[in-house]
Amino acid sequence: TALAKLRGLAPGTSGVARMPLVPAGENIEAHLLTDGVAHLDVAPDITDESVFTPADNVAITAFDAKPSLHDPTRYQALVQVFNASVRPKQIRLALTGENGFARERDLNVAAGETINQTEDVTDYAGGVLRAEVRAQGDGFGLDDVAYGVVAPHRAKRILLVTTGNRHLQSALERLPGVALTVIKPTQYRAALSHAADYDANIFDRFAPPERPAQGALLFRPPPVNWLPAFGRTTTNPVITRWDPSHPLAVNVSWRGVHVQRAALGKLSANDTQTDVMLASDSSEGVLVAAGGPASRGIAGASWIAVGFALDDSNFAMQSAFPVFLGNALGWLTGGAVTLNRGLGYVDVPYANAKVTGVDGRPVTAVSVPGATIFDAARPGVFTVVSDAGTTRVVANVIDPQVADVNRSRFAGSSVAVAPTLHFARLRFEPWIGLLALAVALLAFEWMAYTRRGTI
Repeated sequence: TALAKLRGLAPGTSGVARMPLVPAGENIEAHLLTDGVAHLDVAPDITDESVFTPADNVAITAFDAKPSLHDPTRYQALVQVFNASVRPKQIRLALTGENGFARERDLNVAAGETINQTEDVTDYAGGVLRAEVRAQGDGFGLDDVAYGVVAPHRAKRILLVTTGNRHLQSALERLPGVALTVIKPTQYRAALSHAADYDANIFDRFAPPERPAQGALLFRPPPVNWLPAFGRTTTNPVITRWDPSHPLAVNVSWRGVHVQRAALGKLSANDTQTDVMLASDSSEGVLVAAGGPASRGIAGASWIAVGFALDDSNFAMQSAFPVFLGNALGWLTGGAVTLNRGLGYVDVPYANAKVTGVDGRPVTAVSVPGATIFDAARPGVFTVVSDAGTTRVVANVIDPQVADVNRSRFAGSSVAVAPTLHFARLRFEPWIGLLALAVALLAFEWMAYTRRGTI
């Protein structure tokens, strides 16, 4: 009966293995049937029974797709493949995506070896990317597949509306992956008929009366209804704080920025649509504010308002200025937020959200105060839609310790061992012997010296 029950159990891919409590008693004899892969704290009076059998397993232990740092229009996919088998394996790696995108490669991987494979996926316009490894006799299927998301990576089409700003235009023209069009404010109304041709707008000391359909970065905008009210103007404001975790602030230091004149605004503790980037105190002094980010999936609602003009500061002269522009354009044109999680129960910080799987079918979800919980039983990309926007959750089994089914205390020394984050055990190395010899010689010399001998 026990063996029949064990055969019906599926391997667990989440949580931590723990030894259950076994009642003590003179008439109780406890036996633990285990393959020895999970490290359990076993009491001395429990008998270990090995059921370990070596098995073949190949796995994807890391998968990510990122744009090139030198050219954002090019995309690279990194796949880490681990052969946890006790023998070499010929592995076929396949990358597939939407609209028939496919890449395949054959790999010869030694037992216990981990290799990193980089594939150019620039030809993939964007969407869910699936990686799969196939090998003969593979014994564990959940770690054979991993998912990732490739963001659109063509050149960003940017519309700059300005009466003339040499520093701003030059910085934008030098940004990689940017196709710039420059017009004057008087030409903007005529350009609205071609608004769909642009991915984002940059307004220099100008703001249209209506919110544009695409994201917008505004420097010292005049008052309009769809932007927060920048009230009084002050001279030489002091920047006292900023949010270093905000995407706009990545690799940007504001300590060297000096502002001669800026329009300040009120800070509202209840304003959830505005992210404060720079402020002079806790209640007033917004220098850079951003609201309705596109990363939340709110189409046509993304904007970044800078409360000062570039001519009224040294910001354009700072080395971090092009970095800020790149962060801003990436933030304005970005898609839905992507979260990476393991299999098992996943919680997202949005209440009453609807969850769908990679096949578009609804996934059962439970709403709790401030969050939604659902079960990611298999690898895939789950779409979470809430009042705050759209979030994608990528669930994968990419833990090397889960993939290494042969890392057992009952296995022989020839079994593959996956890389782990545990501290390495102390083992003998030549330098340890040399150090011991040096200590011994010093001790011998000291004894000879105290006995008035010479060596």
